[in-house]
Amino acid sequence: MGAMLTAIQAICFDLDNTLWDSAVVIGRAEQRLQAWLETHYPRLPQAFSTEAMRLDRLALMQAEPTRAHDLSYIRRECLARHAVQVGYTPAVAAAAFEVFLAARNELQLFVDVQPALAELGQRFRLASLTNGNADLARVGIRDWFAVSLTAADVGAAKPHAQAFEATLRARSTCALRRSCTSATIRISMLPVRGLPACAQSG
Repeated sequence: MGAMLTAIQAICFDLDNTLWDSAVVIGRAEQRLQAWLETHYPRLPQAFSTEAMRLDRLALMQAEPTRAHDLSYIRRECLARHAVQVGYTPAVAAAAFEVFLAARNELQLFVDVQPALAELGQRFRLASLTNGNADLARVGIRDWFAVSLTAADVGAAKPHAQAFEATLRARSTCALRRSCTSATIRISMLPVRGLPACAQSG
């Protein structure tokens, strides 16, 4: 283990369910969105429950596989289509998505995350690669990471090799060995919880 850690120059983190509890974060964001829609565009939540919207997003991902990795596009497009179906303009989607995204990035990190990032940041280059649409700048931890990418940024979702290759290219100034806490190598000594593959949330 010691020799491997010496060779590793960078660590790539997943975000959802690694640095925070995704179910709590997404659940709260969905509630915030529904409350906002009830106030401003009530015909939408009257016609579409949170679960109905989720199922329509899944259907759209199947219908447009080349864009299924871009969860922000999927959510905005579904919101636009739902808005039109109940007599609103599709422009509603942009405002509604921003309400969701703002709430999605209001979150509580697991208690051990910031100490772990502080320690690891002194020894390794840190990167993040997520299938979701969390924004580390909004979360308040972007400065810890040399690279922060989403599936939408790289044009593919994990575990597709394209996602990891794009992350490596982003750090092309260094000859890096890859260690991704959620998809390639698990390092049990790291004081960060939640190392399974991320849920595709967004």
